[in-house]
Amino acid sequence: EAGGAAGSAGGAAPLAMLGETSLASGVSVEGEAAMLQMLSCALEGNQVSCFDFEVLSRNHHRLVQLQVNAEPKLDAAGNVVGVVCVGQDVFSQKEMVREHLENLKLKEINIAKDAFLACMSHEMRTPLNGLLGMLQMALAESEKAVELESSGQAASTRVVAIRRYVTQAKNSGMLLLSLINDILDITRIETGQMALDMAAFSLGGALEEAVALLQHKASEKRITLSLEVDPTLSALWLEGDLKRIQQVVLNLVWNALKFTPQGRVSVTASLRDPMADAEAEAEEDPSVGLVSSKARSNGGCSSSDGGGEGGEGDAGGGGG
Repeated sequence: EAGGAAGSAGGAAPLAMLGETSLASGVSVEGEAAMLQMLSCALEGNQVSCFDFEVLSRNHHRLVQLQVNAEPKLDAAGNVVGVVCVGQDVFSQKEMVREHLENLKLKEINIAKDAFLACMSHEMRTPLNGLLGMLQMALAESEKAVELESSGQAASTRVVAIRRYVTQAKNSGMLLLSLINDILDITRIETGQMALDMAAFSLGGALEEAVALLQHKASEKRITLSLEVDPTLSALWLEGDLKRIQQVVLNLVWNALKFTPQGRVSVTASLRDPMADAEAEAEEDPSVGLVSSKARSNGGCSSSDGGGEGGEGDAGGGGG
């Protein structure tokens, strides 16, 4: 015996459905198998609540999503003689839930986009500053080279310096181009994936290149910027995304320079025991730096642009 939407979905009154093997043959093979399992459970004397299945409605000419409650029908002696089903069409409720979930997903995507763009705005500043700094130094060297040539002196040393600065400016430009490509490829954000460009690279060379891009910033602040790489690591070749690794190094060194008003910034890379490494870093880095809670709240991106912060002394950076 079917009542409510469970009966009307088949286009028949409840009494007219007595003895039907299915809801006017409107249930799919899979749905009928599940429905028979539900009825069998009820025939065993159990109550079944909120059982969902679809039935083809002759009245609505579409699939109706039914949520059915079933309970055994007993005779005067308490024996199970049938099953009573009462259901309702939950299509509208299901649609509301689906739309709500879609809105939540869109909201999450927008939040992810905002966070991504906030990070990228910071990530782009470092290579852009490196690019401009190297070009400024190249222009200064070219002016000196012109002065030397005009006075009849050799300018080969100046030309070598200019070539070095232009090469570093090109490296900064390539890193900046990589970041711009990430911003343009919004589909990566929407799918929750950021593809890595895996390739073999020299760890020592990668660190030297990244630190060299910020030498101009150190010179502007009259801070000594040095790099010390363990010989074992210097000759090591790794598999990874070179540009992403260099972005991390650039951000760390940039922040060290920004929060060190005077003195030196030492970048070291060596293989250490994790516990010993933590103790060594605590002793080697007396500068103020970034408070850990602030770093966490920024989600891995530094949102502070102002200078003048930090204490006197050295800023050490280590890798393990």
